[in-house]
Amino acid sequence: MGFYQHKTLIFFSSRQWYEKLQEVFIKATELFPTFTITPIFTIENWFYIFYILPDGYKEGTDESDEFDETLEYFEEFLEGYIRFLPLEGGVGPYITYLKVNFGELSNEKGFTSVQRMGAKDWV
Repeated sequence: MGFYQHKTLIFFSSRQWYEKLQEVFIKATELFPTFTITPIFTIENWFYIFYILPDGYKEGTDESDEFDETLEYFEEFLEGYIRFLPLEGGVGPYITYLKVNFGELSNEKGFTSVQRMGAKDWV
């Protein structure tokens, strides 16, 4: 029954947008099971990153369908939230996220799709 098709989001932000990244993180914790969300990590030069991990369920199961619906809702929230953050000096906020799909339907590189999204794409 079904196949594995994993979906994950990776969030990245610079130091000046840390508070906004925290707001995105809080929204994620309200929507997703806690086992699928990493803490916010500090990486080199005061950049911040966190992940929403795949749910681990086979496609077509109730749990996977629920996760997919939540992910879709969250992406709609992100599009509006990040797009309309204020500009500073003509530059949009540096909150970017990467959506990666991988699993049994993957191509030869191991991915079904990789999409980069964030305010810089809309500014």
